[in-house]
Amino acid sequence: MKVFPVLDLRHGVCVRAVAGDRDVSRPVTLTGLAEPTPLAVARWYRERYGLAELYVADLSAIAGETAAREAYAELERDGFNLWLDAGIGSLPQWRRERAAGSEGSGQRVLVVGLESLASVQEWELLAPAVAAEGGCFSLDLRHGKLWTKVAEWAEWPPERFVDVVAAAGIGRLIVLDVGAVGVAAGPGALELCCRCAERYPKLELVSGGGVRGIDDLRRLRDAGCSAALVATALQGQRITREELSSL
Repeated sequence: MKVFPVLDLRHGVCVRAVAGDRDVSRPVTLTGLAEPTPLAVARWYRERYGLAELYVADLSAIAGETAAREAYAELERDGFNLWLDAGIGSLPQWRRERAAGSEGSGQRVLVVGLESLASVQEWELLAPAVAAEGGCFSLDLRHGKLWTKVAEWAEWPPERFVDVVAAAGIGRLIVLDVGAVGVAAGPGALELCCRCAERYPKLELVSGGGVRGIDDLRRLRDAGCSAALVATALQGQRITREELSSL
């Protein structure tokens, strides 16, 4: 199983995300690191863990502010590959980010988050492009419920939206309960991952949130995940490089 270190960006710096409450996010502090710039934090991950494939959540872009495109490009120029959530919620946004990504040297995977979709119509236009162009859908949850602006979806069980994603032909799915992010309480979507893997064994399944150490990563692997998103446990050095190599 792969591990993707997470960079949560806000106003050009890396912050620590906590339970989806972006108003309380604070700049990351790491041993031996003076400034929490995206490139500095990414290099910190690489030097300590040998990891060069990153998950970047641009919290400013997700909130409708300017995307940190120069930061993405800088990371790719330094040899990092990105899975990028930049608040894409429509087909025109998808096309803009695709065009921007094609200018870089990395193997960028664009992520469309449920949180960023404003209507069923936007999803119906966007989903075929995500499927055809190797994108990823993030099933955003908060305490087990879909995190969505779309009233029609608000009371759906999460599995129902997984069926919709699979029916659209999208081959990559992130299952992430933001209520578990940054609180070290264990993976928040483990049971849902198990059900997704059983129902759609060919789906490239990624999860994270709440990872405390190597045992939680093994639980995600055994639940059918091919990759995990990890920030706090890596930043706190609760996982060793040797443990990662055992996955």
